[in-house]
Amino acid sequence: MIRKLSSFLKKNWFVLLIAVVFLVGIFLRSFHFSDWMHFELDQERDAHLIDKSITSGPAELPLLGPRASGSFLRLGPVFYYLEYLSALAFGNTPQGIAGVVLLFSIASLPLFFYFFRIYFDKKISLILLSLYSVSLYFVMYSRFAWNPNLLPFFILLFFYSLLRIMKTDEQKKGWWLLVCAFSLAIATQLHFIAFISLPIIFIFGIIFKHSKISWRYWAGFIFILFLFYCPMIVNEYKTGGENAQEFFKAVTEKSGDGENVSIMKKVVIDYIKTSRYYSVLLTGRDDSDFLRINFEDIKNQNTNCKYCWRDFPLGIMSSLFFLTGIWLSIRIWRKESDEQKKDFILFNLVWIFFVFLLFVPLALEISPRFFLLSAFSPFFLLGVVLNYFFRTKKAIVSWIIFLVLISISIQSVRMRFAELSRAPFENIWNQKDVILKEKKRVTLEQEKMIIDYMEKISQENGEPIFFEADPEYSNAFEYFLDKNPALFDDISSKNIYRQGNYFSIQSINSLEEVYLGKLSKKFTLLDAVQFGTLTVVRMQPKEEAVTENAKNFNEAPKKKSRSKAPKRYVWREIFDQGFINEDDEDE
Repeated sequence: MIRKLSSFLKKNWFVLLIAVVFLVGIFLRSFHFSDWMHFELDQERDAHLIDKSITSGPAELPLLGPRASGSFLRLGPVFYYLEYLSALAFGNTPQGIAGVVLLFSIASLPLFFYFFRIYFDKKISLILLSLYSVSLYFVMYSRFAWNPNLLPFFILLFFYSLLRIMKTDEQKKGWWLLVCAFSLAIATQLHFIAFISLPIIFIFGIIFKHSKISWRYWAGFIFILFLFYCPMIVNEYKTGGENAQEFFKAVTEKSGDGENVSIMKKVVIDYIKTSRYYSVLLTGRDDSDFLRINFEDIKNQNTNCKYCWRDFPLGIMSSLFFLTGIWLSIRIWRKESDEQKKDFILFNLVWIFFVFLLFVPLALEISPRFFLLSAFSPFFLLGVVLNYFFRTKKAIVSWIIFLVLISISIQSVRMRFAELSRAPFENIWNQKDVILKEKKRVTLEQEKMIIDYMEKISQENGEPIFFEADPEYSNAFEYFLDKNPALFDDISSKNIYRQGNYFSIQSINSLEEVYLGKLSKKFTLLDAVQFGTLTVVRMQPKEEAVTENAKNFNEAPKKKSRSKAPKRYVWREIFDQGFINEDDEDE
């Protein structure tokens, strides 16, 4: 029995190793998925829309998606449709709606491995997959619903299928063209930069290789694109091209902040941020921000400088890694004789440089989510570096690099998970969260505990809930209250009712400032209950501040202001040949 087991392990050791890596990746993405979920403004917006579509039917789904950040342009609606299917499959809850993100994140693990197997051997591909599976960056972006979060899977699928189309001896180019159309149609609706860049890369690849494919598959390619973009086409027809006008405005007018900053300075900032975020994707840590270094303090050997002595050496390492990876990639591309491997290197380099150029006008605004577009780029550069040392018989260097990187990554995940587990009970702040840009830890579990607390008091005295909260969480609390029988509303600055339970939900660090300010003029503090980073202040109106005895909840709610974004239809209105009756909220 022992001999058979030993023989089995010897023959299948690699399969077992890769299975362990897959399981670790799945575990980190799904562990406490519901409790620790990020649920704020964008997530509530989607949940509200999907809830209406589940309740009233799919005809309530819109023909346009959310707004692209910093503009009035709307992306495609495909992410809403995927969320709708996810809600049908896993339940109409925040975690059920986000299930589709978790599934595609898990599916990206084997796709990631097969993508890198085009060039690298099994050993290096497994090393890269191990780092990808435990990367805090990708773990965190797989744990909540947001349209850019699906980019890693669909961009990987796009490039993998494109490289299969370009492969000279590929027997199924036509089928891979259809897969490429599918991934292209979805990825370009998830992010504005993907919408601009991926079609150009596709055209470049097809022209570069002169790929000959039957017209039937090209017809299928066009049909798939038309099918996925049909909602946007219909909406454009009905509105006279409003969204197309916003697209041209976004392309020609939006160049980001700092219009007076020279192009060369933007290039330098882009380079610093790109190398910095590549390091974040590989390690989950951000200790290499050159932009915060005071070089005068370094010159004067000021030991009190907060960032200099920590960020400077790590910033140097990140920058050198980026440059070394690019240099080695160009070097091996020139020497590579295998056509498919040569194409693999070339297209990785083209993507790195192309995204870099697209980021130059936005250099001052680059945020972590932008690098979901570059999901595989830092791993490609790392693979090139590791491969160099393996080929020059300096494998020990590659193994040291791998062990250091995976140790840092695991430690980063462990620390983040520990913070999330304590968030409902402790005041957890992190001033340097470069991944989600969250200074305070607030989880879905924490939000539900606050809702239960307020509803319990409302049930005991039979009075409605009036509350206010930090803007990023206010809509989330409203979403949960809307699903329960308790009557609720925002705290009004004009009308204060005698009958009602008043709550102010604030970050604990701002509690004293909030209460001693505007609230103390009209309310008396009853108690304050801490829920980790957030504190619920329960208040009672002062008699002189009361304007009415009770609120009439049967009054028609006030209409929300119309967004300046393009008019957005839902399918029901298309079938009924009419406009949306309700105002379209600003997203």
